[in-house]
Amino acid sequence: MKLDTLFKQKPCVFALEVFPPKKESGIQGVYNTLDKMADIPLDYISVTYSAGGSGAKEYTAQLAAYLKNTLNIEPLAHLTCVNSRREEVEQELATLQKEGIENVLALRGDYNPTAAPL
Repeated sequence: MKLDTLFKQKPCVFALEVFPPKKESGIQGVYNTLDKMADIPLDYISVTYSAGGSGAKEYTAQLAAYLKNTLNIEPLAHLTCVNSRREEVEQELATLQKEGIENVLALRGDYNPTAAPL
């Protein structure tokens, strides 16, 4: 369900936010926590992008897909576009679309002065 429809239907919407792990070793812990939270009566979960500038951006789509397709919780996937090439943004959007993710919060993001120029 698109979130704009949800906000039109309900006077009060309850959401949580999850931060993807910085390292692959932390992903199972996030899944375990989400599994425990699945019974909370919430409307959606926002999934941030690349925790702490870690570059682990693939976890956003992975966690959003898990929420949508395994736990039946509507995700709002963040997409930070700064320091990204157009092709990278398009690929990320294609991945989200393939997983059925309808809600994307596209952000400019904070410029990382240590990143290589595009």
